Amino acid sequence: NAAGIIAEAINNVEINNSYNKGDILGENVVGGLMASTENNKNLITINNSYNYGDTEGSFHGGLIGFINNANELNINNSFHAGESNYAISAILNSNVTANNCYYINGVTAVSNGTYEGMIYQTTLEELTNNEKFKEFLKYNEYISKSDLANNSNNLWLYEKNELPILYFDDI
Repeated sequence: NAAGIIAEAINNVEINNSYNKGDILGENVVGGLMASTENNKNLITINNSYNYGDTEGSFHGGLIGFINNANELNINNSFHAGESNYAISAILNSNVTANNCYYINGVTAVSNGTYEGMIYQTTLEELTNNEKFKEFLKYNEYISKSDLANNSNNLWLYEKNELPILYFDDI
């Protein structure tokens, strides 16, 4: 398994305010943020995160590669903006909910399986339009260190026609 952030989720997992911009190539299960979870009875949550890298493998998804027998997996305010056929390759016997999620490539958001909620298809141009991005995904913009002390979610920097980055990646 290969992934931009977590190869295999085996316990409680929470991915918050994260992103991957590297390409991920593998022979089996590949995911832009998380490759897989199997027989996991714990909560898995992905919030305010994205993948901009391309994924390639037997089961590959821009956000997640393979989900099997997962008790509860929630994806919120997240998107895939790279080259992949699907946001999620396969969901089997699992409770998956997607809220306010997006992908730019592929015929459908999920190759095999079902989920609750919506994963919308959009364009890279929409995602790099800073005002629309803030409106769609509500990633809070970083203002200053003193503001961050009072508003701990104001983490993102926006450049014109670019995807946002976390403020500390610009230091």
